[in-house]
Amino acid sequence: MSAPADSDRLDVLVLSAFPPGIGGGEIQTREQLIRMVRRGLRVHVIDLEPRHAGCATETDEGIVVHRVRTPRAPVLRACAYHVTIALLAWRLGRRARVAQLNHLGTGMFTAAPLLAAFRVPLALVVWGSAAPGVGPFGPGWRNRAARWIARRQPAVVSLSTATSRNLLARGFAAARMRFIPNGVDTERFRPRSVNDAPWIPPPGWPTAGPVVVTVGRLVPAKGLDLLLRAWRSVADAVPHARLVLVGDGPLRAECELTVRALGLVDSVVLIGSRPDVPEILRNSELYVSASRTEGMSNALLEALSSGLALVATRVGGAEDTVNDGVNGILVPEGDPTALASALRDLLSDDGKRRAMGAASRSVATERFALEKIVDRYLALFREMEVPA
Repeated sequence: MSAPADSDRLDVLVLSAFPPGIGGGEIQTREQLIRMVRRGLRVHVIDLEPRHAGCATETDEGIVVHRVRTPRAPVLRACAYHVTIALLAWRLGRRARVAQLNHLGTGMFTAAPLLAAFRVPLALVVWGSAAPGVGPFGPGWRNRAARWIARRQPAVVSLSTATSRNLLARGFAAARMRFIPNGVDTERFRPRSVNDAPWIPPPGWPTAGPVVVTVGRLVPAKGLDLLLRAWRSVADAVPHARLVLVGDGPLRAECELTVRALGLVDSVVLIGSRPDVPEILRNSELYVSASRTEGMSNALLEALSSGLALVATRVGGAEDTVNDGVNGILVPEGDPTALASALRDLLSDDGKRRAMGAASRSVATERFALEKIVDRYLALFREMEVPA
């Protein structure tokens, strides 16, 4: 089969779940690809999230997105899903210089062999922690097969140091691994400025402070039960402090019940999902993450870039984001006593908290700015690309 003409080539083919919807990893991917398009690259995406309606192909900020449309009937859904991915990988893979596959999902079984047949170098990006027993690193033949395929890809990208350790422990070759964390838009997420336009806070926003904020879905992995238990102790020691939970999810009603049961109605506010997260962070004094498990937390990066001191559990990418004692405090996962102690420490020392916030901003601009992360991906793609 003859190679496509250069004018017909596409620079990067990405296989990933893609917005609208989904979560932080998909939003991160979109932000990175927008910046690649702005640099003149031709980028196509095969959206691995099955859709039941909508356009089969559309353009989003210059990114050409191919949706995998499937029927609603369960008996037909799986077959249609894999056939569609195979056809898209066949049609687009012949034109691609390099490919990026996010996560060890079922789409990898179909797409990876086809891309290999076209000699398209593939970078596998491992979302999540790669912890033993979690997701594709759990038991079962399908997960074992996914790991077998993953270990044979030319490049495997981990988003955190913790993920890198777990991958090495699972037999991934160090020579094929690259550490490229998520990035953050340091212009959108920045510290408060005297030139900022007036901000209208959401209903229930504290009229006094200091304000401690956490952002994320209200799900068990976020450790909100531990955070609220820790906050009971904080509220006793620093009664003027306020905790704001930003986000929605299945645990909202349970969180509200816990707030009432712990007598924290005057100290804790749940404001739901908000479009003005950058402004919320700029008007807060401290960020807290009580997560039980994480990959590379976008919310933690956004707080970092906003110039906030951080208190976080030592899970996932937290150790890459928080330099313990410099721009925040790391505490053991599942320990509300240690979490409360760290929060009390920073709430009782304004100077220390502000110094850590300034350090956070420096870390964000030096190590996690989105443009720098895109530079690292493009350098990897150039290294992988097979000469025409």
